[in-house]
Amino acid sequence: LLSPLPEAKKISKPYARKCPWREGSLLAYQILSPDMKNSPYYQKYVLLRVVDIWRRPVVRLAPTARYSESMCIGLYGWWGDQIPDAAIVKGLKFVPMDTVGPTQMWCVFSWGLHRGEKPQITLIEEDLAWKREDYPFFNTDCKLCTYTDYAPFDIDLCRIILPNL
Repeated sequence: LLSPLPEAKKISKPYARKCPWREGSLLAYQILSPDMKNSPYYQKYVLLRVVDIWRRPVVRLAPTARYSESMCIGLYGWWGDQIPDAAIVKGLKFVPMDTVGPTQMWCVFSWGLHRGEKPQITLIEEDLAWKREDYPFFNTDCKLCTYTDYAPFDIDLCRIILPNL
């Protein structure tokens, strides 16, 4: 107890994941998971809409200091070889993301890329007037599927969702 204290160590700030897009952003997502190389949907694009962004405090003791963000997305009923013009969504509807259990209308990406992951996501447009409340499709009572990396999302798209479009 009488010995001198050790030198002070620098403590890094807690990591906070930030979503690079705003609510209402239209995204083109390319399926590039190596697990899907034999799928007819490999290297195809799908259209996603950022439906909501969830913010959670990184440190519970200081809930207003830093936030970690997760992106909630909706999937349009479209896939193709090239990134389309933003006007295409006027004629498209959102499709359920049924994977298991009750109908899932949308899903959550928690940003945390694993080694080897390089998702190809392109911003097509930012629609600041877009509001989830205007779309009754997004039932807030349904269960949401959370994806912590992109490979399972690619697998679900290729094996379950896209074949049913």
